[in-house]
Amino acid sequence: MRWSKVGGLRAGVAVVALVAAACSRDVAGPREVADARGISSYTLPAVEGTTCRYGGTYPFCEPAPAGGGAETQNPGTEPYDPSSGGSYPPPDSTATCDPLNDPNCEKPLNATDSTVIIRALASHVRPDSTIADTTTRRKCRQMYDRFMQAWRERVVFRGGSDLTAPDSHYGATLNGHIHFDPWLLNGAAAGNASDLQELANTALHEAGHLFGAQHPGGPDQNGFYTEDYFNLLPPGSGPCIR
Repeated sequence: MRWSKVGGLRAGVAVVALVAAACSRDVAGPREVADARGISSYTLPAVEGTTCRYGGTYPFCEPAPAGGGAETQNPGTEPYDPSSGGSYPPPDSTATCDPLNDPNCEKPLNATDSTVIIRALASHVRPDSTIADTTTRRKCRQMYDRFMQAWRERVVFRGGSDLTAPDSHYGATLNGHIHFDPWLLNGAAAGNASDLQELANTALHEAGHLFGAQHPGGPDQNGFYTEDYFNLLPPGSGPCIR
């Protein structure tokens, strides 16, 4: 709670009625009241305050979570976990959906998911200084920056992309949200080196979709794309991924 000084009050003579939270509206100045002995005191009107139940800073509050909120579905937890890349619960998820079987299911990233994603990016995204071609460097950086924006916006989730698990498709972008397939996250967390590399590749790939890049032709039989941006992300190592 942030305290503020209102008006010029002499110490020891203020009687303050305060109803406060994170933010408050402007209020009128102090009002002098004299008792029967002629001794004056000062009072302030109550400060009407508002705080955000689901996060954010008033008046820019987060919307109420769908499905009853975190406190209903997972008692004792905060609505949003700062260590996670996702909000709880996402708009098109349900408490009982299973991302292994439902391609539209989204679940919040757990602490292990979050850790392994950041580890994958740190280990496998090529630093700018190692990419000689300036156009390639710019495009790789655009995809990385767009993913990190999604991460900060908490729209990165654990979620299926289709009903075949595991397969050659490791993620999806739906309604502005990025899904990582559960089997990819689990494999990377278990220490599978190729899954860890693919996790970084998928992060950049799905971020490309967020700023409008498309690959209508899809990959060839070996997983290579010909469309711009995605052609920089072949399976394994490539121009953006080491």
